[in-house]
Amino acid sequence: MFKEAPEKIEARTIIEVVGAPKDFVDQTLTSVVALIRTRFKVLDEKIFKAAEREKLFGAFAEIEVEFKSFEHLIGYCYEYMPSSVEIINPLDFNIPAEDLTGIINDLLGRLHDAELNKKASDAQGQLLTNKLGIILKNLVVLALRQGEKSIEEVAECTGVAAGDLETFMRIYISDGTIMQSGSKFKLKEDEGTSQPN
Repeated sequence: MFKEAPEKIEARTIIEVVGAPKDFVDQTLTSVVALIRTRFKVLDEKIFKAAEREKLFGAFAEIEVEFKSFEHLIGYCYEYMPSSVEIINPLDFNIPAEDLTGIINDLLGRLHDAELNKKASDAQGQLLTNKLGIILKNLVVLALRQGEKSIEEVAECTGVAAGDLETFMRIYISDGTIMQSGSKFKLKEDEGTSQPN
């Protein structure tokens, strides 16, 4: 790829894994480092055990790797997504414009694919959220068809905690599906004989 490519490139990289439970995070990071060892020449490695980070656990490894070429370094970055890369040797590169153009276009292609995947995932998530909202509304209607109920009684029928139901009950009052009388909820009179949505 490079007309004057260095024979080898040494870089210090940080690989991070975040998730739960703690043991799974540690095992996953150990497996990733072992896989890197089979594919690249690892000069040094330090693995730091998982620590709690906002209800999840995060572990990281500092790995010093010798790459055969700049292409191998870029491939490593694409495949393992290190959070940091510090090139140790060589300190200077002579990169022809056409080679740099290829690297940038590869990067943009991968970023574009990642963005498309994120948008598809977001759309699926929104669709599932909408469907779950419809299911919950139907469960509330079915529960109230049996008569007036407190929010705790509706929670028992639907399997949704009373605290979580409060917001939805206000929405169902606003859209005219149900009404509240004191601490009890009931269907609007015209809802009593119709089928749930």
